[in-house]
Amino acid sequence: MATKYRVRKRLFLNRAKDMPAYVIAIVEDTSAYDDKDDKCWNYGTIELRISDCVRSVSFDFYMSDRESRSASLYKIRRLASVINEVKDALEREAESIEAREKRIKEKGKPAPKAKGQAA
Repeated sequence: MATKYRVRKRLFLNRAKDMPAYVIAIVEDTSAYDDKDDKCWNYGTIELRISDCVRSVSFDFYMSDRESRSASLYKIRRLASVINEVKDALEREAESIEAREKRIKEKGKPAPKAKGQAA
């Protein structure tokens, strides 16, 4: 039987090809394994690796018992929450900076002439 995955992605995180930041995410789908073979379904491949071009970090997620599964879900949910908060903050910061740049650019332009004012 071919191995199936719930997630199997490798993405580069920068548009520039010479900046090799990446994320690798793999979660094996063990649902089709025989119930008797707990070495297969209890120890499926799970990998989350993130690199920023210089450094990399990988996260372990154990699923072999109830406590490990609970801890793994707690960990990934907290990571997802913080990542989403940072994403939202970056979006707001980008909007703020763009608005500031627009205001500065507009201040540098000559004031519009009033109607009927001679040129």
